[in-house]
Amino acid sequence: MLLSGMKSIVVLFIFLFIFALTARAEQACVSLFSTSNSSFDESISSLISQNKLQEAIWEIRRQGFPDDAKKLESQLRSILVTDKIKRIHFLGEILSENDGTTEALHILFHSGVSAVAKYKRGDGENRNAPRSEIAAYEVSQLFQLHNVPMTVKRKIRGQQMSVQYFVRDLPNGFSRSHRYHPESWLTDYLIAYSDMVSSRFRNKADNYLLDNQDRQILIDNASGFNTDWQSGNKALAQEWETLLYALNKEKLSLKDIAPSREVFAKLKAPTSGEIRNHFHTKLPKQEIENLILRRDHYVKKMSQYIK
Repeated sequence: MLLSGMKSIVVLFIFLFIFALTARAEQACVSLFSTSNSSFDESISSLISQNKLQEAIWEIRRQGFPDDAKKLESQLRSILVTDKIKRIHFLGEILSENDGTTEALHILFHSGVSAVAKYKRGDGENRNAPRSEIAAYEVSQLFQLHNVPMTVKRKIRGQQMSVQYFVRDLPNGFSRSHRYHPESWLTDYLIAYSDMVSSRFRNKADNYLLDNQDRQILIDNASGFNTDWQSGNKALAQEWETLLYALNKEKLSLKDIAPSREVFAKLKAPTSGEIRNHFHTKLPKQEIENLILRRDHYVKKMSQYIK
């Protein structure tokens, strides 16, 4: 009886010890994102304490601390790529085109950060959906648009998936009246989102979120980067025609969606060689060349509207 009681105490002690280690690990994870920068306001500390790391990164950039944003990005990337998975919830089929489907999982990591993982099944127009999700994030980063949540590649249950940081507590496009932001038009055009406004803006407005400044956060980019089957000029003509068609549908002109001078300068900054180098492991060669053509064409056509 005494032996049995001691065994129970030992088991209880082990349980409490493991619980303490887990709690300590999670607390350490939060403290890892703490920063000594006294210039930050309380909003950033609050976001970090809630594990809203991507939101904190955007806010840090908005407040003018790009180096600190990069440090936090590095930590978030480490979580999405290497952190142990605590729980997986199957979200089901979220896109179906022809014979192809993209399916999604909601993932909770031990750090408390969560993500949406997408993987492909079969063939079809969205056959490269995980690749497109990752490349869309990289476009947002390279051209400093910062309107796509961090998205990385990771193998889960033996399947290569795109893993996108899950943005919490932001309303979707149905929630209030707003206009599609110039930077969102630009991002959609660069990633060759084939049905741009008609799919994203009009029919599937929950495909993006709105931050507190009504800036669109583009969270569903599976249909982008599907132009590598065409020659460069044909792909360029199709995507530019799609942009003009979408603008006409919204009774807008190119002047109406002109980005700021600062955004325009960041768009022009990367050389063709830098774009090729950035995407050489992320997109097929023809897709990269098509992206360069789209960027250069946009710069040429929009330069007259930049104030």
